[in-house]
Amino acid sequence: MSSPLLISGPAPRAGPSTRTTDATLGVVVTLLAILMLPGGVFFLAGTSSMSAGVLVASILILAMRVMGIPGMRGLGSFETDLGVATLVVTALAAHLAVCALAGEIDVVKALGSLVIAALAILACGTTGSMFRHVSDRLVMRAVTVAIILFLVAAVFSLVGVQPPSTTATSKPVFPFTEPSLYAGALLPVIAFLGVTGKRWRRWAWILMGFALGYLLENLSLVVGSVVMTVACLTTARLAVFGILAALILPLFDLSYFLDRIQFDVSATTNLSTLVYIQGWEMIGSATSKTLGWGLGFQQLGYTFLDAPTSNLIYRLTGGTDLNLKEGSFAASKLISELGVFGLVLIAIHGYFATKAFTNLRRVAIDGAVRPLGEILALCSIYTYTVDMYVRGAGYFSSPTMLMIASIFLLWRSDPAQTDARRSPA
Repeated sequence: MSSPLLISGPAPRAGPSTRTTDATLGVVVTLLAILMLPGGVFFLAGTSSMSAGVLVASILILAMRVMGIPGMRGLGSFETDLGVATLVVTALAAHLAVCALAGEIDVVKALGSLVIAALAILACGTTGSMFRHVSDRLVMRAVTVAIILFLVAAVFSLVGVQPPSTTATSKPVFPFTEPSLYAGALLPVIAFLGVTGKRWRRWAWILMGFALGYLLENLSLVVGSVVMTVACLTTARLAVFGILAALILPLFDLSYFLDRIQFDVSATTNLSTLVYIQGWEMIGSATSKTLGWGLGFQQLGYTFLDAPTSNLIYRLTGGTDLNLKEGSFAASKLISELGVFGLVLIAIHGYFATKAFTNLRRVAIDGAVRPLGEILALCSIYTYTVDMYVRGAGYFSSPTMLMIASIFLLWRSDPAQTDARRSPA
């Protein structure tokens, strides 16, 4: 029997198709593949990034679709997904070709990344279609399995039981090499449970997010919990929550978190802070160097950029070039590599994240009724703001895959059907 804390959403309703329980395996495996495999392969195989894990997850999802795994039947052809993948890859390649005319690029890395990007888009299209068609009950089952694994991972991290790894940091949360990667994958899931939770369950998930952030010393998760809370609570309750937090926080040791928000390079040696500052320096250097065009897809770390903080990081770590390839947060990588086009993508995400926030508050506060797959998609797009501006792992990561799958899902949703299921506000 499922725990009432975990099954915290509204009463499950049958979706437009796939009502049989034999689809559970396909839905659960698909969600876990996106959430866990990118970090897991990076953790265990010692790869240079999470791109190998994204590739494995994408191939697994596409293989299940080809085999007709229950939950993936009746999703239609690949034509639309293939068209989107072709359009995106062609645009990235054209942008990269212009970059090659201006200077040397890493052709091998770029071509390999374009192949992975194409497969990932196809897998995200499949995932979006699946979660658009399956029942609410199956969505909740997949989320329940995911949150159980996330909580177990946190417990094992706190007691210091972790598999050996050559890529893990000093505070891994298997299958994630560092707490910030754990936060990025967890946030859409725990936000979904907070938004759909009723009464005490909603408060339980909100407090769980803050507790995990504090215990794991994870500022990204703390910020993400704030983002989640704003979407879940009324203005009055937010005010009360803020007052209580201001009274309680002085009782805790917050030195780690306060050090993380000290942005004076001359006054801090916190590597996370320095890496974040480095991300902004890379934006300025790349913009100046390329006159706003960008370095090209996946060219960070290959093209030299004048980022003074990099030298300090290099000295403090004994010769490790932390985050030169990923830009610390997604906005840094997008602007540095794609220039003005990256800014356009950031603006587009900002628009849809704002819409997602508005719709999530309607669900949480006004009682609007939407398919649970759509709510999970809205949470993925909304919580990606943490990856975008606070801490992210670049294009090939769990949060990015889930966000792209969410865009496919919402794109294919039937507005008329959603409106018909929404209760009067």
